[in-house]
Amino acid sequence: MELAIILVVAVAIAYSLLLPSRSYHFHELSLNFYPNGVVDFSTDMTAVVRSLSVLALLTMAVGLLVGTAMGLSSLNLSQTARTIGKATVEESMELLVKSGFVRGLATEGGAKYEITNTGLRFLEEYQSLKRTPA
Repeated sequence: MELAIILVVAVAIAYSLLLPSRSYHFHELSLNFYPNGVVDFSTDMTAVVRSLSVLALLTMAVGLLVGTAMGLSSLNLSQTARTIGKATVEESMELLVKSGFVRGLATEGGAKYEITNTGLRFLEEYQSLKRTPA
């Protein structure tokens, strides 16, 4: 969806900039010749400034649309990940209960888990393994 929004706006900008009928004509162009040979010019830049401001507004609109689309996509993905994460935690706790490291207790508010002696011994051995120099 984000790519479609970007492509539509890019085509609109290219269309407005590349058409021959959109060439800019200045209302007044003055050339200044100086005695030391330097030449400069001044012109009415209203059309150029107006076009650049329209381009800036289009860019902000594209940023808003793309940001909104990305935010909505991210929100949907985070809700899906949260659902998957809950299932993974529940499955992990069930695996710990089956292995005997944790004891599951049913309460009114849901499941409650407490560590068993086997789980404590495993954690103590694991901790001593981490302290041993390799």
